[in-house]
Amino acid sequence: MKILLDENMARKLLAALQAEGHEEESIQTLRMLGLDNGTLYRFACESFDLCFTRDLRFARSVKDSKARLKLIRVTLRQKRQEEFIVDFLDVFRATNFDKLQSGDDWPPLQ
Repeated sequence: MKILLDENMARKLLAALQAEGHEEESIQTLRMLGLDNGTLYRFACESFDLCFTRDLRFARSVKDSKARLKLIRVTLRQKRQEEFIVDFLDVFRATNFDKLQSGDDWPPLQ
């Protein structure tokens, strides 16, 4: 699965997911900071299967998209980067992303 991290995601998350064996890029590493959401979405649709963002407006704008890309809004509580990454990876490993749709909040609120 090819994963893209939006610029609002923790920078160290890229290395953590790569260490788990995922093919991953981020807006920072691609030097695409400041790209508008429409352009970013079209780019991500061409090359990625999954994109994580914290941007509610961005996620809602693609809610009913039929594209292969799943753009998922991360709702984990923000905390120190190292703690956030541990929480993210725990939930990531337990998630079946086939059951999520573009624009969904993740992890789903209980």
